[in-house]
Amino acid sequence: MAVTVSVENYRHYGKCVKMENEFAELYVTVDVGPRAVHYALKGKENMLFNDDNEAVNNFGPEYDETFFEGARWHIYGGHRLWLSPEKNPDTYYPDNDPVEYEILENGAVFIPKPQIHNNIQYKLTYTLDAASARVTLKQEVRNLSRETIRRALWGITVMDKEGVEIIPQPTKDTGLLANRVLAVWAYSDLSDERIKFGKEYITLKQDPQAASNFKIGINNEKGWVAYANKGCVFKVQYDVNEQGDYPDYGVSLETYTSNLILEVETLGELHDIEPDGTACHIEHWDLKPVEFMPVHGDESSVKRFVETYLA
Repeated sequence: MAVTVSVENYRHYGKCVKMENEFAELYVTVDVGPRAVHYALKGKENMLFNDDNEAVNNFGPEYDETFFEGARWHIYGGHRLWLSPEKNPDTYYPDNDPVEYEILENGAVFIPKPQIHNNIQYKLTYTLDAASARVTLKQEVRNLSRETIRRALWGITVMDKEGVEIIPQPTKDTGLLANRVLAVWAYSDLSDERIKFGKEYITLKQDPQAASNFKIGINNEKGWVAYANKGCVFKVQYDVNEQGDYPDYGVSLETYTSNLILEVETLGELHDIEPDGTACHIEHWDLKPVEFMPVHGDESSVKRFVETYLA
């Protein structure tokens, strides 16, 4: 059982590095980005969103002034690395240039150009396990400025429409003290039918007919989150420090949805990154086929799904 790594064109994205084994395949762009734009079990559909119509992009005078004339940020789809706290336009860097890459035995390293104005540079290393669909993603940022910056690495995976996300609730017994933080964005309506709060799990459903956007964050002490769709479940695991300093009031997991997408967003701790220093955030991905889907808002159904496929 071996991993094959090759360079191929993929859809409208141009040249990509393809990693595959007998279980799964992963494509990461190198003409732009980088973005992981395709992650699927063999014989199954892509779990990641592809912005074929360029429906999500940011541009304008502030982008021209901050970066360069004609600067335009594209979501592209799939997975991207950002830094938190979020700031417009700084966060939305127009990463539309070719990416340097190095092929590894079971994956590849991707190094986009240094970011103008932000004075940082990313480095992403994807490796595919030889005996499963499991992917390890090491995300790094280097501070190229002369000043120390305080940032958290922020891994954002843009999932395709019509799935159901499962977020485990914090369960630690803290006595008379609160055991969880819920960050709510100004445009989020907690009576929205897309979000359901259960005793053990939160579910968020992507709805292509939704008229508004929705985002929340939580202190995810379990260190995992999952998205069920297309007869499969995508799971992300990452390390969480319960005493760590996290952005947005102390949340290590954020999630956002619109009528097009649902984003699974994991956050590392805030770091003081010194000049020429680096910080790192690691995610572990997995894909499994499923025989039934969790019922949004039905706690017993979600619990059965978790015990069957995510335990």
